[in-house]
Amino acid sequence: MNESQVVELSDGNGTLVMNMRSYHDEHSRGRATSTDGGATWTPVTHDHQLVESRCQASIFHYGPYNGKQLVLFSSPAVPVGRTHMTIRVSVDNAQSWSYATLIHEGPSAYSSLARLPNGEVGLFFEAGDESPYETMRFISIPVSELLPESFNN
Repeated sequence: MNESQVVELSDGNGTLVMNMRSYHDEHSRGRATSTDGGATWTPVTHDHQLVESRCQASIFHYGPYNGKQLVLFSSPAVPVGRTHMTIRVSVDNAQSWSYATLIHEGPSAYSSLARLPNGEVGLFFEAGDESPYETMRFISIPVSELLPESFNN
């Protein structure tokens, strides 16, 4: 495991989730949790909902939106190769990833997510037409566009 990121959940217990690039040939992200501020961690499991092809990814706690706490995750969402940059959304503290939005179908690689001052989601990522390393791209997207219309009403 490497290229890890940690996110604090909104469960009221200060639970941390470490999300990791995995070399265990499971084509999914590694995951461990801590309930003591990171002093100890559970054994690593794999989150098979987060398909990956051994690539860095980004995860962060967006915060409240329409009564739910959102956790967002971005990566190339394919088991082999680096294509299909996708943002996934969890509304249950990263237990499941109910919503996915394809951002760039072509070659793509490393990414970084952020909540912008206007509340939109910023995504900075490697992308191209022939190779994922041709350009660095930045998009700003309203969080409402990452969720189904029924969630926004």
